[in-house]
Amino acid sequence: MNPASVDANQTDLTAVRGQLNFRFADRGSLLLSAGTAGNDNSGGNPYRYALSFVGPDGLSDRDLANRDVVVGTDDFNDINVSGGLRMKSDYTAGTARLDWAIGGFDLVSLSIDRDFKKRQVQDCDSASADSCLTRHSSDTHQYSQEQRPQGDSDTLQ
Repeated sequence: MNPASVDANQTDLTAVRGQLNFRFADRGSLLLSAGTAGNDNSGGNPYRYALSFVGPDGLSDRDLANRDVVVGTDDFNDINVSGGLRMKSDYTAGTARLDWAIGGFDLVSLSIDRDFKKRQVQDCDSASADSCLTRHSSDTHQYSQEQRPQGDSDTLQ
């Protein structure tokens, strides 16, 4: 594959969110909300790639004469990074809120469910050689539920 044809920091972000609201005459309502988001960054790094090589002293150096082949710019903010970096994350959440009239009070029920997953490989030394890569991952799930009566009467609030 020709390195000039690859977008080294290609980012693919997607997000969707929706809500449905149901009304039950004078008794109450149900609000359902859901959302999902995904990030698939094949660069995994906020910097632009610069063509580089390992010099005779064992240190990495930018190949300034051929840098336009890869990054298409002569910006000196380009840095050396190892290839194969990436970040992928997925987030999904759902919420249900029920408001229901019972006598002089309202019952409010709130349920929330969330999932988050992330996998990331980053270059921690900005060298072209794969000498220092960090890997991060998380897989979290959260569920919460709240139920409360609310309202007031002559003697209670």
